[in-house]
Amino acid sequence: MQGVPGHPVYEKAPDSRKQKYDLVRRFQEKFIDKLLSVTLAYDNVLYCMNNETHEDPAWGQYWMKFIKSQASVQGKRVLTTDMLDDAYNAEGSRGLAYQLNNRDTYDYVDVSQANSRHADESHWNTVIWIVEAAKKADPPCLLHMTKIYGNDMALDNKPWSRFKPGDTDNGIEEWWRNLLAGVAGVRFHRPTAGIGLYPAAKACMSATRKVESNVKFWDVEPAMNLLTNRDPDEAYLAADPGKAYIVYFTKKGGGSVGLKLEDSPNATFELRWVNVSTGGWGSTKTVSGGSTVTINRPDASAHWVATLSGVR
Repeated sequence: MQGVPGHPVYEKAPDSRKQKYDLVRRFQEKFIDKLLSVTLAYDNVLYCMNNETHEDPAWGQYWMKFIKSQASVQGKRVLTTDMLDDAYNAEGSRGLAYQLNNRDTYDYVDVSQANSRHADESHWNTVIWIVEAAKKADPPCLLHMTKIYGNDMALDNKPWSRFKPGDTDNGIEEWWRNLLAGVAGVRFHRPTAGIGLYPAAKACMSATRKVESNVKFWDVEPAMNLLTNRDPDEAYLAADPGKAYIVYFTKKGGGSVGLKLEDSPNATFELRWVNVSTGGWGSTKTVSGGSTVTINRPDASAHWVATLSGVR
């Protein structure tokens, strides 16, 4: 991961060493050419150069330029980035700061590692900080997570347990916190670090699409100030106040919060429940604005999401 022009190790190497780097790189470039012969036929592929890397950014930048150049020859535009490992440090991350300050180089940023070191309310606070930093970038930056951690098979004394990714419920909670915080793309990590395409993952995805059919995630933003009587890590809210709301309840906690609707005295909202554990619809009722209303999840045995949208 050092044998490319522009990398400090390559640039300082004697000519004999550079020749060896160049020989290896020619094979690497042929491999990427073969890969692109398949992937450039599709317009929904994101390209990430590294996995949890601590390498000098020059390595990833070389390959980003190479891929974009090859794509350009075929009249294609592709999106590229690098996954720098220390994103979980949020405000203390040198890698994240570098990427957000070099928006002409990185089309989006993968911040998966925010999921691997944090849980519960700490996870939410970390992701919120990253989202706000991405909004302030010039131009604002889309965030992506190819890895959401948590699997009952990764608990103590089982594979991956040393990384403490948490249980299956933790993975589901991370999925919803990330979406409500403003992360553009989310994905469960492979088993056993994550739940991959386990039934629980498929149900969660189905629930996500049902929520999206009522309220688009990109039309709302975090609005935790509108929740009352909330226990730590009990519920999370994203909203376009007066128009649309998404309330996610984790499996833990009392499952009852207040939602401030005082600023919408003449509004009527349809409240629809989605059971994240099954992916199915729950009950529906109407809610009037003008006061703080109590939102009670249907039962305590599952993760639940409620959408509130204006009645036409």
